[in-house]
Amino acid sequence: MIANGQTFTGQTIQIDGCSFVQCTFVKCNMSFSGVIPANIDRCTFDRDCTWSFRGPAHETLRFLAGLYQFGGANVVEATFDVIRGKAKSGGIAKAD
Repeated sequence: MIANGQTFTGQTIQIDGCSFVQCTFVKCNMSFSGVIPANIDRCTFDRDCTWSFRGPAHETLRFLAGLYQFGGANVVEATFDVIRGKAKSGGIAKAD
């Protein structure tokens, strides 16, 4: 799916394999599994949107949570700094 400038209300949106540009999401359930790359560019999400992560995306979040709790907090924080744009690389390997 390629969506540009659309508004989605009260829907479950499977993000994998889709491209959303300048879209608005209102009371949607955003679902991402990380199986197929996705693009979200300049979109807005109202506070009533919920997010669910499945498959590889869920496992990645579980891994980061465990790493944070058991001695790797600095790696997770460095990753967040990269995501926030506060660091250039932070030792995070880029996907091929």
